[in-house]
Amino acid sequence: IVRPLPCFSMAAEMDHSSQAQDNNATETAQQMDRITDHVDDEDSSSNLDASKAASAANVLAAKQAKELEAQQARERELAAVKIDRSHVDVIADELLVDKKVAERRLREHGGDVVKAIRSYL
Repeated sequence: IVRPLPCFSMAAEMDHSSQAQDNNATETAQQMDRITDHVDDEDSSSNLDASKAASAANVLAAKQAKELEAQQARERELAAVKIDRSHVDVIADELLVDKKVAERRLREHGGDVVKAIRSYL
């Protein structure tokens, strides 16, 4: 005995597939709503975070100001060092560096041309 196979129409299969996708999309949307609907009822925590951020910003600004002041003091100290221009020329010519770089290195070593040259080696 031959029994006929159940016939599913193409439209019925597409309808079933479409319904499954709709159910999946609805479930996904509900899950996203649960995730994104979280609201922190405590305003104090946001105020606390804001005060922490302000405090951290103040500490950072004070640290940067201190570093800038130290850098400016170092530049004044280096500017006060007496150097010989011929030493700058020697360093620049022999080591093939810019004259400003050679002058800086010479100032960093107290005007001692030998120490300045050795610092490159």
